[in-house]
Amino acid sequence: MKRASILAEALKLPVPERAKLISELIATLEDPSTNDPAAVQQAWAQELDMRIARADAHPEQAIDWTVLRTELKTK
Repeated sequence: MKRASILAEALKLPVPERAKLISELIATLEDPSTNDPAAVQQAWAQELDMRIARADAHPEQAIDWTVLRTELKTK
């Protein structure tokens, strides 16, 4: 079956069914390790360590929370 005909058939589905199909298709593209809670926790820990190290290395780039919050509210 060609992609165009698959798409045409999928578009005939009700919106909730199309959303579920999209979710299932996207899941096939993801790294299987993202389903492993320990791997996810380790990845987050590494990300946090990297961000802390970057903040420690460049404290002059820090933005005060009250300033940042004000800037975000005005956008």
